[in-house]
Amino acid sequence: MRLTNIWRILLILLMSNMSVHAMENRTEFKIDFRVNVVRIEQDFSDNASKIEEIVSYIRNLCADSTLTITSVTFSGTASPEGPYEWNRYLAGARLASLERFIRDKVDIPDSIISHDHSYIPWDYLREQLVNSDHPYKNTVISIIDNQPELVTDPDNGKLVDRRIVRLKQLDNRAVWNHLLKSYFSKMRNAAAIIISYKEDKTRISLVPVADPSTTQLTASPPPVAPNHLHITRQQERREHKFIPMAISTNLLYDALAVPNLGIEFYLGKNYSVKANWMYAWWSRDNRHRYWRAYGGDLDVRRWFGGTRPLTGHHIGIYGQMLTYDFEFGGKGYQGGKWTWGAGLSYGYSLPVSRHFNIDFTIGLGYLGGEYKKYHPADGCYVWDSTHSLNWFGPTKAEVSFVWYIGPQKKGGAR
Repeated sequence: MRLTNIWRILLILLMSNMSVHAMENRTEFKIDFRVNVVRIEQDFSDNASKIEEIVSYIRNLCADSTLTITSVTFSGTASPEGPYEWNRYLAGARLASLERFIRDKVDIPDSIISHDHSYIPWDYLREQLVNSDHPYKNTVISIIDNQPELVTDPDNGKLVDRRIVRLKQLDNRAVWNHLLKSYFSKMRNAAAIIISYKEDKTRISLVPVADPSTTQLTASPPPVAPNHLHITRQQERREHKFIPMAISTNLLYDALAVPNLGIEFYLGKNYSVKANWMYAWWSRDNRHRYWRAYGGDLDVRRWFGGTRPLTGHHIGIYGQMLTYDFEFGGKGYQGGKWTWGAGLSYGYSLPVSRHFNIDFTIGLGYLGGEYKKYHPADGCYVWDSTHSLNWFGPTKAEVSFVWYIGPQKKGGAR
């Protein structure tokens, strides 16, 4: 056998046992937030370009079948000047806003998602001071390196990290004010770290031939790597069919013995529509007590800054219709056929668990119609007078217990 053919065969055997190579990629995205804001604002800082970068990156991931996501870590942070509980809320809500933004665009399995709940980026502040010429640099770094411990803030009596109290004490708050002005605005953000690897899978096969001199190298097409970001049309249709909703009862009406029920549908793009209905018919004629009310209202809402649909602040426009008949101790008030009203509402829906909220809502507007005054006498109800109702002011009040029914953002508790 000629030497050339021997080398050719050895080369083929070597390449046929070639291992698969992969190159790992680490990509980090960070979104900035205004003070006390948890929703993503494109017009703040350079968020617009960052969002465009995120969308472009996700599209490339979806289009490249050789890329595989191995892990995604979400984090949210707040600057140190607020109380402990408020900073934890801000950090968690900002984390959830970025996670919701990314997961609404791409399907990421729960198994590769993790969350960083450190909530105040002390490492960032330390890094900035190390590279500065601040006269109290070493003192501030020493304070930052201390173990965290919750203490009472003498400024407001609320719990804060002890390091915050110690920083405020330096040079009669001059150091704290410098940190606030120079660094705190860059400590309010949410970040996503995506780890992926790109596979290079070229399989080499040996084509058997009768004559070794005609041996050929044939490369088979690279196999399609499992892409965790692939979204099928069937999945999209299933997701689009499901509408998040909530069922609620107004505890204020319940306390007044007026059973009621509300149902709310999330329409997307931070809008929802809610319908409420109440009905009560109680009577104790022997004591001249009569309690009848039924009616409802329709409220179109716009939501702001919630950790999932139907949470957070909301404003709305509502219309309402009801009728009533109340009698207490010999005096009665009966509404006309219908009393109607309309107004503007504001509220906040506080999530207390994955599926339950407490919603606080107040509405201001107009209530109009007519009502009659009467009194019972000799087994009959005697009409006294008729009056017009023209009321401007509070016409709606809710402290509602809400059951949220809808998809949860996965990957653990917020």
